Amino acid sequence: MALEQSMPLHADGPDQDIETTATWLEEVGLAGPAYLLLHGLRPLSFVGGQGLLFLQPMLPFGTWREAAERLAGLIEDRSRLNTLLETLEARLDGKRRKEDA
Repeated sequence: MALEQSMPLHADGPDQDIETTATWLEEVGLAGPAYLLLHGLRPLSFVGGQGLLFLQPMLPFGTWREAAERLAGLIEDRSRLNTLLETLEARLDGKRRKEDA
């Protein structure tokens, strides 16, 4: 998969936004590292979201910048962050089970 693969900017709702982000992270191969990083950032979720927005202009591609903005919005809201973590965990567990079978 190409790293510059785009993630749609506008989703239909908050649940779709989380699904879109989780799918994108999985497609670019960052679901595992993102899960670990986001799990560690949970106590400082608002600060982490603001940090991501600060770093956004330094990202190389327009699609990565758009994804960073969407992820920052998810990180700042604790309930949405927990839902994203649960979604990523379920996807990673499903992937591991397929590999074990």
